[in-house]
Amino acid sequence: MTQVLVVDDVAAMAEQYAYDLRRVGKYEAVIAGGGDDALDLLGREPIDCVVLDLEMPGTDGFEVLRRLRQRGIDVPVIVYTGTGSYDRCVQAVRLGAYGFIDKTEPIERLVQEIENAVSRGRMVTASPVSRRFQAVC
Repeated sequence: MTQVLVVDDVAAMAEQYAYDLRRVGKYEAVIAGGGDDALDLLGREPIDCVVLDLEMPGTDGFEVLRRLRQRGIDVPVIVYTGTGSYDRCVQAVRLGAYGFIDKTEPIERLVQEIENAVSRGRMVTASPVSRRFQAVC
């Protein structure tokens, strides 16, 4: 079963997303209440995809993306935001996020993004061509 980590400092928002991901996507969903909790969990648990809020006190979503890269943790991250700032989402993608989605989008849209991200990740790791490409780079 696909395990998704929802990272949001607003507990009610995280719980609703986790519930909806379980119900609609049939995922196993776990919650982290902030960036540090997420990084700790990602270091211990096999997570298939992260749904990450950018705006959090302390370790925000941008810092989570930076630290994932520094630690070599290769997990697809979908940024979800309520700010609607396209520039901030582009910045997140440049830091390694797979994609972004607005919090107002229906949960089915997020489920589709997760499926795409997880499938792409599986294709990249399974492909002998990608392994050769990674070795060259």
